[in-house]
Amino acid sequence: MNISPKFLRLGSICCFITAITTLGIHLYFKDPPEDFEQRILLFRNKTYLVNRWWVIAHCSLVIVSMWAFALIQFKKAPGFSGLGFLFFAVFGIAEITRQMYVLYYLNELREQYFMTADPVVKQGLKQSITSAGLLAAPLFGVFIFSFGLGNLCYGLSLFDGKGFDRLLSLSFII
Repeated sequence: MNISPKFLRLGSICCFITAITTLGIHLYFKDPPEDFEQRILLFRNKTYLVNRWWVIAHCSLVIVSMWAFALIQFKKAPGFSGLGFLFFAVFGIAEITRQMYVLYYLNELREQYFMTADPVVKQGLKQSITSAGLLAAPLFGVFIFSFGLGNLCYGLSLFDGKGFDRLLSLSFII
């Protein structure tokens, strides 16, 4: 298989940028408030909205960089590298879906709740908003599970290596 050096460069750049976007997700952006009424206003919070798109961009970059890794490793360990990429793709798709759900469904419910004065409608919307986690939580579970299996498979694809490959293998597995 002939791998384009331009694509490998793109994959490397994406990998580097994922380190930066990971730091942004975990260090820069604050956790949303716990109070229901404060959470309703998140649909207007520019930082919160940027954070959702930031996570989507991060996951897209991970998918590209992990595909580049899989292409490199495929000759040495096609089974583990192929499965590893599959799991990373599922990880990315699950998290992108979860963020789109927040941006286009949950935020719409929040806005409707904020705009309505009818207490009956407000109560129904509150119930829908409160139970939105019933879909978001399983998607987060798929995200965590797939990420772990992707790392494990990539670690196993490098396990027989020496030097940096062995160190990278252990890092993926741990």
